Amino acid sequence: MNQLTKVFEKQDLTIIEVDGDFQFLLKDVCEILGLSNPRMVKERLEDDVSSTYPIQDRLGRTQQATFVNEDGFVRCHSRQP
Repeated sequence: MNQLTKVFEKQDLTIIEVDGDFQFLLKDVCEILGLSNPRMVKERLEDDVSSTYPIQDRLGRTQQATFVNEDGFVRCHSRQP
């Protein structure tokens, strides 16, 4: 699994590659889209678009974080409950 950070709309977007598919850090996606509560966004997403993976934080510690695939990225923008 590779972890990288890209700048999107002047904000960091953490991306990992898992089995050839890109996964986007839900927290970063929500910040880019102007959504204030990643936990509520995750609750309305289907299980097949989000997963939890370990990542390295800025201090080098391993943290468990929620990621969404490309479909999940698109669905995050939908404001329907």
